[in-house]
Order: sequence, then structure tokens, then C-alpha cells
Amino acid sequence: MVAQLEVKPGSFKEVSGFVNIDPEKQTDDNDQPYAVVKVRTENIDNKQRRELNFQGDARTFFEIDYRDGEVWLYISYYASFIKISHPDLSSTEFYFPFDMKPKKGYELTLVNTASKESGKGSLTIKTKPESGAIIVLNGKVLNQKTPFTNDMIAAGQYEITVSKDRFKPATKIVTILDGENKTIEIEMPSDVAVVTLNADNQTDIYIDGIRKSRGTWKGELYSGNHDITYKKRDYHDSNRTIIVEAGKNKSFTLPMTPIFNDISITGYKFLTLNASINQYGNLSYGLTFGHLKESGWFVSAMSSFDFTGYKPDYECDEDMLVNGCYPGYNGNTSYTAVSIIGGFIMRIVGPLSFKVGAGYGMRAKCYETTNGYWVKYTDISAQGLDLTAGLQYYFRGWVISLDGVTTNFKIYEAKIGLGFGIRNK
Repeated sequence: MVAQLEVKPGSFKEVSGFVNIDPEKQTDDNDQPYAVVKVRTENIDNKQRRELNFQGDARTFFEIDYRDGEVWLYISYYASFIKISHPDLSSTEFYFPFDMKPKKGYELTLVNTASKESGKGSLTIKTKPESGAIIVLNGKVLNQKTPFTNDMIAAGQYEITVSKDRFKPATKIVTILDGENKTIEIEMPSDVAVVTLNADNQTDIYIDGIRKSRGTWKGELYSGNHDITYKKRDYHDSNRTIIVEAGKNKSFTLPMTPIFNDISITGYKFLTLNASINQYGNLSYGLTFGHLKESGWFVSAMSSFDFTGYKPDYECDEDMLVNGCYPGYNGNTSYTAVSIIGGFIMRIVGPLSFKVGAGYGMRAKCYETTNGYWVKYTDISAQGLDLTAGLQYYFRGWVISLDGVTTNFKIYEAKIGLGFGIRNK
């Protein structure tokens, strides 16, 4: 293999913003400030790099710091040239194209050139902890994944980058000599961590805008920032950006704030006192009792507490005639109302709930005759099916309801209720 050291043309330049801050390497033996030259290398392995020798003229001083991929040369800023040599790779002299400045940083690239007839070698690339990584060799993506072997690879220096899902890319530089069989194993650092997001089974969890689960989620996330959102009925969305560090498993719980601070999420039992009025101005009163969580039930009983209409003596229609005769009325009236309803109640949002129910009802309007008989006015009386629908609202222990009730779709009532609710434990 023919090898020759040379400084890559045009590679010497000042490093903008670089200042020598190493307290141990500030001045040379003449108490003159050092400049720093970063000698980058190509086609030179780590062992060869540490065997490089540096010389200057009699008045030039050096301090050398060998690093991965480069050598830091602390040199008298007034030096005019350096000679770089290696026992196996020949030598080269480089004259600085401009004067260096004290404490400033510079760089150049040292190359081991080799002729095209430098020979062949063998290269095997393995990865851990897992195989199947994508290989980029000197900037070219190979068709084969690890483990990879090329028994006829040209001798020279190669930059190898491997990458795989769930791992960080890793790079290694290797030099293949003529006739050399080289196997390298590149360790890929993990790029994920196991993250647990704690929540109850009513909470939807979103990661970076994608719904992941309802209830606690556990899985792998890539290192870096992730936006977490918790969503739950009757609560404000809870948002947080978490930082995931590769290999460091973590657990998170996001606090959630109720939209309605007074709503009992566990539900409540309720009792209300009700009053209703129909389209003719007649009133009745009663109670409603029930239980609500997400959904529940209720029963309601209403009455006018006047039972004359249960067994009237006669009936009349709109002309007020009884058996074709006008009996004569003394002006007294009575209104009999009885309603027993059971139904279903369901929370809509927060403290607001919807009610619907059915049962038995009777509404009877009666007039008294001059001789003491009671006559039921059938046009504004009804008996049979009662239907109801309405809304109920819970606020700091108080319950307010508003319902519509109809008997056979003939008599209509508006019913309002006020009472209290006792939260479930």
C-alpha cells in the first residue's frame, strides 16, 4: 500500500469565535501566547493519529493534545511552518499561508493519500444490542443491513453510520489496510424510554395529538419532548409537555380540573317540591324523588288536593247542558288533579340533566249547580296517560327542575320544582 501524508489544499483557516481557554496551555516557553491548530484527519485511524510527530523551527514550541478524529496543536502563534510525520505514512511540511494570532483557533485537514492500486481487504460490520440496522458507508446507503460483510472492499478509510428504529444513529471511522480482515461492532444507544401515563378509565390520553388509550397508558416513546393531553367529560383538558430521556423510564399523572366545581361527579339523590299550572290556570302540587349519577331514575306525585272530580254527579260539554237541560250553576268550581309518574334522568353536561317519564294522570274541572250537584266539564278534563319531559340543574346542593306534562295530549301543564340534592359518597 502506497501512503503519503499531505495537508488538504485550502483546508487551513481560522475558526470563527474560537478562543483558547485552556488554563494549562496559555503560553510557550518564551511566555508568548499560544494559538491552537485543530488538525483533522482523513484515512488515518486512531492508533496512527497518536503516532503523528510535529516539528517546527528552533523558535517554535508545541504542546499536543490527541483526540478522537483530530489532534489539537498548541503552537507559538509566530510559527511559520510545521512538519508532520509518521513512521509508516511518510511526512509533509506545511507553511502557514498567513500569520496566526495569539489565543485564536485554526484548523487544517491532514490526509493519508493512497494510490488506486492500494489493494483489497475484508470488512464485517455488526451492531448491538440488535442486528438489522441500516448502514451508510461513506455517505452511501447499502442495500444490506447488519450484519454485513464485504470480502473485497478497497483498502482505505471508511466512515460508517448505522441506524435503526428505537436507537440513536452511531458513527465509526475505520481504516482497512491491504489484505486486512477487519470486524467492527458498533453499539447503538437506545433512543426510547418506557413511559407510564396514569389516568382513570374515563380519561382519554393523547400523545402528540394522537389518541392512545382510555385509562392508563404504558409504552415506549422516543427521547425528546412530547405533548400530552388528558380529556375527560366534565373536566377541562389537561396539557403538559414531558421530556423523555433515552433509557430513563418515567411515570406521569396529569391533574384535571372540573369544569363545574359544584357538580358531584359521583352523582346525587334529590327531592324537590313541585308546583304546576295548566293552560286554564289551575294549580297542583307535589314531590319528586330520584337518584342520578351518569343516569338514574325519578318518581313524581302531584295533586290539587281536591277530589270532587273523582265521582261527579253529572257531565257536560261546552254548552254546559246536562242531558239536554241547563241545570243552573251557583258559580262554585273545583279542580281535581292527580298524577303519578316514573321516569329516566340522564346527565347532559356538567350539572344539567334531561328527564323523561310516563304514568297515570287525571284532570277534572267541575261546576256546582244551584241544587248542590257537581258537573264535570269534559272539554277541559282528561284521564289516562301522563307524559313528561324536562330539565334539571344541580347547584351547590340545590336542585331546580322545569318540566312539561300532558294528559292524553289534551291538558298541558308547566311544572317547576325546587329542592335539594345529597351527593353520593
